[in-house]
Amino acid sequence: MNPPLILASQYLDQPAPLVFNQTWRDKLNKLPFPDSLSPVPEPLRNTVVASGKALPCSGIWEPVELPMRKSAPSLFSRSAEAPDGPLPPAGCMNYLHGGSDAPTIEVFDADDEIEEVATQWRLIWKDDRYLDGSIPDEESAYTFP
Repeated sequence: MNPPLILASQYLDQPAPLVFNQTWRDKLNKLPFPDSLSPVPEPLRNTVVASGKALPCSGIWEPVELPMRKSAPSLFSRSAEAPDGPLPPAGCMNYLHGGSDAPTIEVFDADDEIEEVATQWRLIWKDDRYLDGSIPDEESAYTFP
Protein backbone atom coordinates (compact mmCIF):
# COMPACT_ATOMS: atom_id res chain seq x y z
CA MET A 1 0.00 0.00 0.00
CA ASN A 2 1.27 3.46 -0.89
CA PRO A 3 1.70 5.97 1.95
CA PRO A 4 -0.88 8.78 2.01
CA LEU A 5 -0.01 11.84 -0.06
CA ILE A 6 -0.22 15.12 1.82
CA LEU A 7 -1.01 18.19 -0.30
CA ALA A 8 0.55 20.62 2.18
CA SER A 9 4.01 21.49 3.33
CA GLN A 10 5.23 20.09 6.62
CA TYR A 11 6.41 23.59 7.57
CA LEU A 12 4.07 26.31 8.86
CA ASP A 13 5.72 29.11 6.89
CA GLN A 14 5.42 27.39 3.49
CA PRO A 15 2.14 27.49 1.56
CA ALA A 16 0.51 24.37 0.16
CA PRO A 17 1.16 23.74 -3.53
CA LEU A 18 -1.32 25.49 -5.81
CA VAL A 19 -0.78 23.30 -8.87
CA PHE A 20 -3.68 21.01 -9.64
CA ASN A 21 -2.98 19.23 -12.89
CA GLN A 22 -3.44 15.79 -14.44
CA THR A 23 -0.71 14.30 -12.24
CA TRP A 24 -2.64 15.31 -9.11
CA ARG A 25 -5.93 14.10 -10.63
CA ASP A 26 -4.36 10.71 -11.34
CA LYS A 27 -3.00 10.44 -7.78
CA LEU A 28 -6.33 11.45 -6.24
CA ASN A 29 -8.23 8.97 -8.43
CA LYS A 30 -6.13 6.16 -6.91
CA LEU A 31 -6.93 7.09 -3.31
CA PRO A 32 -9.62 5.01 -1.60
CA PHE A 33 -12.71 7.02 -0.71
CA PRO A 34 -15.81 5.75 1.10
CA ASP A 35 -19.07 5.45 -0.83
CA SER A 36 -20.68 8.03 1.45
CA LEU A 37 -19.52 10.42 4.13
CA SER A 38 -21.27 11.31 7.35
CA PRO A 39 -22.51 14.89 7.58
CA VAL A 40 -20.16 17.36 9.25
CA PRO A 41 -21.18 17.61 12.92
CA GLU A 42 -22.35 20.97 14.19
CA PRO A 43 -20.24 22.24 17.12
CA LEU A 44 -22.10 22.68 20.41
CA ARG A 45 -20.66 26.21 20.70
CA ASN A 46 -19.21 28.15 17.80
CA THR A 47 -15.62 29.32 18.08
CA VAL A 48 -15.16 31.92 15.34
CA VAL A 49 -12.00 33.83 14.37
CA ALA A 50 -11.77 36.61 11.76
CA SER A 51 -9.18 36.63 8.98
CA GLY A 52 -5.96 38.20 10.26
CA LYS A 53 -6.58 37.25 13.91
CA ALA A 54 -4.60 34.53 15.74
CA LEU A 55 -6.16 31.07 15.83
CA PRO A 56 -6.46 29.69 19.39
CA CYS A 57 -5.81 26.08 18.35
CA SER A 58 -5.00 23.77 15.46
CA GLY A 59 -7.84 21.90 13.81
CA ILE A 60 -10.37 21.85 11.03
CA TRP A 61 -11.76 25.32 10.42
CA GLU A 62 -14.57 26.30 8.04
CA PRO A 63 -15.14 29.76 6.56
CA VAL A 64 -18.70 30.80 7.47
CA GLU A 65 -21.18 33.61 6.94
CA LEU A 66 -22.12 35.39 10.15
CA PRO A 67 -25.63 36.84 10.38
CA MET A 68 -26.06 40.58 10.00
CA ARG A 69 -26.41 42.56 13.22
CA LYS A 70 -29.87 44.10 13.55
CA SER A 71 -28.93 47.12 15.65
CA ALA A 72 -26.55 50.11 15.65
CA PRO A 73 -23.90 51.10 14.74
CA SER A 74 -24.71 49.81 11.25
CA LEU A 75 -27.41 47.73 9.70
CA PHE A 76 -24.75 46.20 7.47
CA SER A 77 -22.14 45.14 10.04
CA ARG A 78 -21.43 41.55 10.94
CA SER A 79 -22.11 40.36 14.45
CA ALA A 80 -19.04 40.27 16.71
CA GLU A 81 -20.46 37.28 18.58
CA ALA A 82 -21.10 34.05 16.69
CA PRO A 83 -24.51 32.60 17.49
CA ASP A 84 -24.76 28.95 18.48
CA GLY A 85 -26.15 26.53 15.94
CA PRO A 86 -25.58 26.10 12.22
CA LEU A 87 -23.83 28.80 10.21
CA PRO A 88 -23.83 28.85 6.39
CA PRO A 89 -20.46 27.84 4.91
CA ALA A 90 -18.59 30.47 2.88
CA GLY A 91 -15.93 28.17 1.43
CA CYS A 92 -13.93 25.00 1.89
CA MET A 93 -12.83 23.60 5.26
CA ASN A 94 -9.08 23.81 5.99
CA TYR A 95 -6.68 22.44 8.54
CA LEU A 96 -5.27 25.57 10.20
CA HIS A 97 -2.47 25.75 12.76
CA GLY A 98 -2.99 27.29 16.19
CA GLY A 99 -1.02 30.48 16.77
CA SER A 100 -1.04 31.42 13.09
CA ASP A 101 -3.28 34.14 11.69
CA ALA A 102 -6.57 33.06 10.15
CA PRO A 103 -6.22 33.41 6.37
CA THR A 104 -8.39 35.14 3.82
CA ILE A 105 -10.21 33.11 1.18
CA GLU A 106 -10.08 33.49 -2.59
CA VAL A 107 -13.33 33.84 -4.52
CA PHE A 108 -14.22 34.63 -8.11
CA ASP A 109 -15.61 38.14 -8.59
CA ALA A 110 -18.18 39.22 -11.20
CA ASP A 111 -15.44 39.34 -13.88
CA ASP A 112 -14.21 35.80 -13.06
CA GLU A 113 -11.08 37.27 -11.49
CA ILE A 114 -9.79 35.83 -8.22
CA GLU A 115 -10.39 38.18 -5.31
CA GLU A 116 -8.93 37.80 -1.81
CA VAL A 117 -11.67 38.22 0.81
CA ALA A 118 -11.58 38.41 4.61
CA THR A 119 -13.90 35.93 6.28
CA GLN A 120 -14.84 34.37 9.60
CA TRP A 121 -13.46 30.88 10.40
CA ARG A 122 -15.48 28.49 12.60
CA LEU A 123 -13.75 25.66 14.47
CA ILE A 124 -15.25 22.31 13.43
CA TRP A 125 -12.73 19.99 15.14
CA LYS A 126 -9.95 20.82 17.61
CA ASP A 127 -6.80 18.79 16.99
CA ASP A 128 -5.12 17.90 20.26
CA ARG A 129 -3.30 14.79 18.96
CA TYR A 130 0.16 16.40 19.01
CA LEU A 131 0.11 18.12 22.38
CA ASP A 132 2.50 15.54 23.89
CA GLY A 133 4.94 15.92 20.96
CA SER A 134 4.32 12.49 19.45
CA ILE A 135 3.08 11.56 15.96
CA PRO A 136 0.05 9.22 15.87
CA ASP A 137 0.74 5.76 14.39
CA GLU A 138 -1.76 6.31 11.58
CA GLU A 139 0.33 9.28 10.37
CA SER A 140 3.81 7.80 10.67
CA ALA A 141 3.95 6.86 6.97
CA TYR A 142 2.77 10.22 5.58
CA THR A 143 4.95 11.73 2.88
CA PHE A 144 5.21 15.37 1.88
CA PRO A 145 5.88 16.70 -1.64
